[in-house]
Amino acid sequence: MSSIDASDNYLIKVILEQVKNWAEKRSEILALALVGSYARGEATLESDIDLMVIASDTDVFRQNYDWMHQINWESINYKIQKWNDADYGVVWSRHIYLCNSKSNSKSSSKNNLFNDLTNKLKVEISFGLPIWASIQPIDSGTFGVVSRGCKIIYDPQDILTNLVSKIDCQK
Repeated sequence: MSSIDASDNYLIKVILEQVKNWAEKRSEILALALVGSYARGEATLESDIDLMVIASDTDVFRQNYDWMHQINWESINYKIQKWNDADYGVVWSRHIYLCNSKSNSKSSSKNNLFNDLTNKLKVEISFGLPIWASIQPIDSGTFGVVSRGCKIIYDPQDILTNLVSKIDCQK
């Protein structure tokens, strides 16, 4: 099965751009990264889009659902169908299931790899406090996530930049 490179895929680029625009407007968000199979360049049509958010307050996102609708999913003709949460120790995730709001429309020619994926996408946005990205010492779970692929999207305080540099030195 062929892999999908996030940097070459129009749909993924637009999603990352919209999530970055949202993150930049939220004072609680300190950093944002693409992790998982898309960051490694190993994504398939079945892969979800995994994002890691470092926030000064993660509970504000867990207790409030409005923030999901502040991300401009409409720019890619998708809307939120449902969501659920999962806990992973010091990190929790919101799994957002998107459905195509124009399911009869054809995919863009820029988006050939997604021609078969016309109706649904899954985006997992994980939230962690700055301690998740601490480099003294680096948590084994954090090391595992970052060492298996991390593309920084938004990092004005170099929180993730410092973490990735430290992990790269330890590989």
